[in-house]
Amino acid sequence: MRIVEAELDFSLAPKTEAPLEVADGVAWATDLPSGPFVRHDGGWLAVDTRAMTVCRHENGRWHRRPLALHGAQPHADLALGVSRTGTLLLAFMDERHSHFRWLRHLRRASRNSRSPIFVSRSEDGGRSWSEPVMIQDGYSGAVRSMATLPDGRLVLAAQYLLPEQARYVSLTYFSDDDGRSWQASNWLDAGGRGHHDGAIEGHLLPLDDDRLWYLVRTNLDRFWHAYSSDGGQTWLETRPGFAASSSPGALLRLSDGRIALAYNPVGEHSPRRAGDFSERAASWYREALHLALLDEKGTRIVEERVVARCKGAWLSYPHMAEPQPGRLWLTTLQSGLRLEINVEDLFS
Repeated sequence: MRIVEAELDFSLAPKTEAPLEVADGVAWATDLPSGPFVRHDGGWLAVDTRAMTVCRHENGRWHRRPLALHGAQPHADLALGVSRTGTLLLAFMDERHSHFRWLRHLRRASRNSRSPIFVSRSEDGGRSWSEPVMIQDGYSGAVRSMATLPDGRLVLAAQYLLPEQARYVSLTYFSDDDGRSWQASNWLDAGGRGHHDGAIEGHLLPLDDDRLWYLVRTNLDRFWHAYSSDGGQTWLETRPGFAASSSPGALLRLSDGRIALAYNPVGEHSPRRAGDFSERAASWYREALHLALLDEKGTRIVEERVVARCKGAWLSYPHMAEPQPGRLWLTTLQSGLRLEINVEDLFS
């Protein structure tokens, strides 16, 4: 590991004066947007909500234009997808309609807590967007992943806070009409009680056997793996997943067929939170970000490396893309990592 000069963003994370360390094969990429990223019209496109811009990568440079969403103010945590027709889909929570209050004496959220999920479409490469349509009311708290299946179906990862049970359930919304309308799946319920408890902040990845994989954050010191055999309409197969702290992961199918997983490990002597957060004391270790290479089915970790480390920081909520074979972009919502990775050098 080596120290790099980088300006981290602590607006959504604890501030630290500790230096940022990165592994061999990893470089700081100042101009990289926060993500998420999608391949679109022969190039790459990303959304950066902090600057309210749509970013397009052409000829080795990022070009930015304003993100105009009819006055909507999207939360930084959002999902970006592209349909088979080239339509862009943006799913987000609107800060104008978001409110949260935790009632400690009742151990639940107030009844007026709310963060609906909206979807907006763009048919011109992000130059203009449709009026956002609400597809889920109530309190969601996060939306991070959208997948396009081989048959053209769009599937959005979502979550919902159960008001009385005071925990999140995960679900998906699917669309077969280019994102114009959406239908909900069944719920995935991991139990618990707390304003960060339950099954939350999942990431979707289509598998080669036609199943859809849902990597879900829990407070059990591991992910929860769920699988759908009908394109995200129902989730009937679940099992305990890879060990991890209470933080979301990101999945990416690489050009060589392997699967990359970016995540925060449980950590040794890690800080733990319970009480209002969750029934079980869960690891909140986020000062190291790992990149694991999985087998083609996503069932086991083949190799793993520490990508970045910063004492006391939260290097979490990752997004990934592979602009060229063996070259990755890796960013985080919390602390604002902007990394470019040479996979061969990292794992040599």
